[in-house]
Amino acid sequence: MWTPDDYFEQIYRETIDEHKETASKESAERRREQIKSALRAAIGDFLCLPMPLNLEVLFREECGDYIRYIGCEVETVHQER
Repeated sequence: MWTPDDYFEQIYRETIDEHKETASKESAERRREQIKSALRAAIGDFLCLPMPLNLEVLFREECGDYIRYIGCEVETVHQER
């Protein structure tokens, strides 16, 4: 007997398999660049801001291969021209 749960489970498994196949074909570097480009397109490019950013790190934790910064405060100062 057909049930919606079985149908959705099948679709889910097929989707996961397709995703794994696609992800394994792409290189990590290429995927990283795609994500960065999509993020820039979504939120804009902040590198062209005409004002300085006064960054204050509130918490820093050494985590072996990387450093975790938590609670960074950014103060923007509008400069009249």
